[in-house]
Amino acid sequence: HGPGLRILFYGDSLTAGAPSMISYAEEFCRSLTAKGCHVEGTLCGLCAATARQMLEIAEEAVVLDSLQSRWGSGISCLA
Repeated sequence: HGPGLRILFYGDSLTAGAPSMISYAEEFCRSLTAKGCHVEGTLCGLCAATARQMLEIAEEAVVLDSLQSRWGSGISCLA
């Protein structure tokens, strides 16, 4: 076995799992693990964020989403 897969799930409220706030990322990683793949997933879903807003905060270590309901990070800080 090698180091496995590192997957970054980065996006808006759909990535965060709205409306239930249960992200697809967890099930995705679980499914790959069940198939024998070692997976490390990192998730950041910023509710109500647009692509332009996510680009503007790309270098920020800590950000509050547009709804002021979830903390996250700019994509550059997660890789």
